[in-house]
Amino acid sequence: MSSRAYHVHFCKVCENRKFDPQQGYICKLTGEKADFEDDCSDYIPVPKLEIQRDKEEAERKEEELRSKTGGLHKFGIKNGIVAGALLLTASIIWLIVGWINDYIFFYPIILFFIGLVTLIKGFVTAAQEQKKNAEDKWRDEVLDDNYDL
Repeated sequence: MSSRAYHVHFCKVCENRKFDPQQGYICKLTGEKADFEDDCSDYIPVPKLEIQRDKEEAERKEEELRSKTGGLHKFGIKNGIVAGALLLTASIIWLIVGWINDYIFFYPIILFFIGLVTLIKGFVTAAQEQKKNAEDKWRDEVLDDNYDL
């Protein structure tokens, strides 16, 4: 069975949708929550809503990536650990160069803390992804074992 999030992805832009405060999006044809597997035979997309949904999803992903990399995703860096390490390195170099020239900026200190937070977020995200991948692999193995009758 498909997930509720998968169903809502389609239902929120379907012409046959209806919103129920207790259940969320339901089909106005059946009065029930979606229960289709891959696609709905009654799905009629509203183009304007589809474009808006896709735009919102792209903005959410962009914000997630920006938060994960401290804004360095615009330079092609998609890994939070690498982004944090680069920010830390840049801040330390900037601080040392300023110190050598007898001029200390406060910006490298701010950059250092941003880099530290980005690095920590990167490690946490990597650990969460590794745990999720392990759970998915375990779930797939269990499902395979159940079908070996």
